[in-house]
Amino acid sequence: HYEKHSQRWLKVPHSEGPDIWKGDAMAALRSESSLGEHESLEGLVKDITAMYRVLLRHLNYDSVRKIFARAFEEIASSFQQRLEQDIPAPSPPYSDSLGRSLGDRLLLDFAFLYRELEKLTGITTPLQRLLCDLVQHLQTKLPEDPPKKTHPVVLEALQRAGRLPQ
Repeated sequence: HYEKHSQRWLKVPHSEGPDIWKGDAMAALRSESSLGEHESLEGLVKDITAMYRVLLRHLNYDSVRKIFARAFEEIASSFQQRLEQDIPAPSPPYSDSLGRSLGDRLLLDFAFLYRELEKLTGITTPLQRLLCDLVQHLQTKLPEDPPKKTHPVVLEALQRAGRLPQ
C-alpha cells in the first residue's frame, strides 16, 4: 500500500499549509491542529491502521510487531531510493523559508504519521525506528538546494514538541 500512496506523496506538491513558524511555533506543534501534511498520507494511515487491526485479530502482539518492523524497513528503503532520484520542488509551494522547503514539509508529514500511528500501541517501536530512518534518509539524501533542504531548527522543534521521536 505504501507504494500507491508514495507515488502521490512524492510526486504531487503539498498544498499551501499553515505558516506556524511566524507565530508561536511550539504552541502550534504541541496542539493537535494540522501542520499542513500531504493529503495522500491520510490514506496511508487508514491502510496501516486497517492492516494493524486485521492482523491483531488473528495474531499476537509480538507477531504483529515483527510484521510491521519488516514492512516499515521496506518503506524506509523505498523512501531512501526515491530520495536518490530527483523529487521536484516547485515554487510555490516550496521555498527556502523556515517550514516551507520540501524537506521541512516532509518532516511535518513524518510528524503527522507519528501522531496518527502512535495510537497503535503494538507497533510503537517499529514506528519510531521507521521515523528515525526516514529522518536520517532525508538528512543524508535530500539535496542541499534551498527549496529542498531541511532546516535543523524544524526537526529540533518537532522533537522537542514530542511530534517526532528523538
